[in-house]
Amino acid sequence: YDKNGFSINDARLSQTYTNNSQTIEGCDSVTNLHLNVFQINNVVINDFIYEDDMHYNGYGFDLDSAGTFVRNDIDSNGCTYSLTLNLTKKESLHIYLPSAFTPLGNNNHEFCIYSDQESLRVKDFNIFNRWGEKVYESNDISKCWDGKYKGSLCKEGTYVYRLLYYDKDNPEKMFEKTGVISLVH
Repeated sequence: YDKNGFSINDARLSQTYTNNSQTIEGCDSVTNLHLNVFQINNVVINDFIYEDDMHYNGYGFDLDSAGTFVRNDIDSNGCTYSLTLNLTKKESLHIYLPSAFTPLGNNNHEFCIYSDQESLRVKDFNIFNRWGEKVYESNDISKCWDGKYKGSLCKEGTYVYRLLYYDKDNPEKMFEKTGVISLVH
């Protein structure tokens, strides 16, 4: 720091410095400098990017690949800090929903969500009839639709499903899967 009559080369602690001097008229003058020394913060963030998406937008980064990325910035106090982002690839969430099922059959008698990912979480799973009426809803991946609505077996035909899901490690990023299912008697 070299201003206002102060020349400080080794300021490691926040403290007050005093400079005694005389004005050009010969009067005594005391100048106090309250110097705040802020430590440079080094922030390290570990996050992931999904293999099938390969786009990351967060913490001021907009990236299309995994790796280690460093950004130097200035905070609201005017202090410099370094942000390191360690971005790794994570296997995409795999989901399978069949295209048909037979509620009265011995096999394939329920419409279920299948996934090999333990981290998959269902936010909302809805099934609609051809008139847009919701005939089933759940947020539990282990529950399956048995083809019934209000206790009665639904008519044979085509139904539409909408699944909203996320990875438990990244609940802010929602995925959507839609499709049709044939209910066959």
